Amino acid sequence: MAHNPAIYPRTRQPEGAAITRRQFVQRLGLGVAAASLPPAAWAAEGRRKPNLLFILCDDLGWRDTTPYGGTFHETPNIQRLRERGMMFTQAYAANPLCSPTRASIQTGLWPARIGITTPACHLPEEVFEET
Repeated sequence: MAHNPAIYPRTRQPEGAAITRRQFVQRLGLGVAAASLPPAAWAAEGRRKPNLLFILCDDLGWRDTTPYGGTFHETPNIQRLRERGMMFTQAYAANPLCSPTRASIQTGLWPARIGITTPACHLPEEVFEET
């Protein structure tokens, strides 16, 4: 913004000055703020993206596998995956039925939004193309 003596009568920009004192202080503050950001931003660059394994089984209760305390089904490989990684202990299913839940996970949409609310439904091809 150019210096306007009608608006700021007591201030004047010196002849030949490239920027005003106010602009200098603003730019200095912006530079200091920008200089403090890169260490946090660059720290994420060195990290690898984590691998994610999502296991979805029909008719399997949450305590049926070894990692969650189950003793009937022996699942040593799932237990080994748990020990080497992380485990989610709180989840929300979009629907208590299998087909709507699978459709919701695959599309990221509510089952009613894509018209799948019963276990006999199949996901239409055009839903995959839109998501």
